Amino acid sequence: MHRAREAAVRAQRSTGTALILAKHRVVDDAFREVDVRLVSMNTVGSRVIPSAFREGWVAGERVNLNRPMPGEAPGLLA
Repeated sequence: MHRAREAAVRAQRSTGTALILAKHRVVDDAFREVDVRLVSMNTVGSRVIPSAFREGWVAGERVNLNRPMPGEAPGLLA
């Protein structure tokens, strides 16, 4: 089986992309044999965990971005 696959790859080396095409075909066939189906995350969609989303929102509300920095810290920003 390996020799036949290598012969098929060698036969398609006339262009620079033939090896890549043969490799993709071999990989696709191997996935099909073991019944593995890969999908992109865009197809599946994003998952939001509601409790984590709420906890993040609450933590963000506790941040005060308007408070002055104490002591010599404001001089460190320059």
